[in-house]
Amino acid sequence: MKDNNKEFFEILWENWQTDSGGKGRCSNCPAHWSVREDFKGDPEKRESSFQHRPLYGEGNLDADIAIFGMEPGPVRGCDSEQNRRKQSFWDVRHDNITGGGTIQNANPLFETIALSNFTAYYTQMKKCNEMENSNANSQALRQCVGLGNHEGYIRDELSTVDPTYIVTFGKFAFDSMREVLNLKSLGADNFTTELTKGETTSGLRMVESHDSNIDYKLFPAPHPNPQGAWQVWKPLDIENTKRYYKYFAEDLIEAIKN
Repeated sequence: MKDNNKEFFEILWENWQTDSGGKGRCSNCPAHWSVREDFKGDPEKRESSFQHRPLYGEGNLDADIAIFGMEPGPVRGCDSEQNRRKQSFWDVRHDNITGGGTIQNANPLFETIALSNFTAYYTQMKKCNEMENSNANSQALRQCVGLGNHEGYIRDELSTVDPTYIVTFGKFAFDSMREVLNLKSLGADNFTTELTKGETTSGLRMVESHDSNIDYKLFPAPHPNPQGAWQVWKPLDIENTKRYYKYFAEDLIEAIKN
């Protein structure tokens, strides 16, 4: 593993571990464990991260394909005995991609890549769990991603992992990545309609950047939540979300090979 890989991940983790609102690019983020309103106890006396951690860095850290979800789901429990602050990034990361919740519907994508000659990395645009307060959550998203005047993490994360290809799950992840990478438009129709317009079984589309110095090739996909994904796979006459991602993965690998 390259030295700059280790440095990036350890810096992000250290920024998050710090109490009193984080430090560096995590400073004053409303999603930081020390100030969140949806964690137990008084923030001024909080010492535990309640088993929560920023979700990033799964899979291969020097990957061909980087896959981005939007953000981890809502907080589902607060166990003060499981304090992730006592662990390092290397203690909690997984070499294999182990998505939980709705992300499991995209498992055929991860499995197909694993069986190919290509390597995959999985992360989230926003690293910490979704917040109930939508305004605070939006602020945290822009700060973490690096939108507006924020430095964020995504540009450096991409530079560190150095993929050639990117997959985004859902409209919000695509729109955020589009702003970060100055991507070309997907098309004039709405997001889900555009995802059916490719010539392959899954409707696979590739998007490049307006900036000639950015050479990532991005393939947008629907969110793995079946309630949203069906709007894409149903017009394509595909039976369900997992079957859609099987076709998407096969089309992706074929596109990369060619």
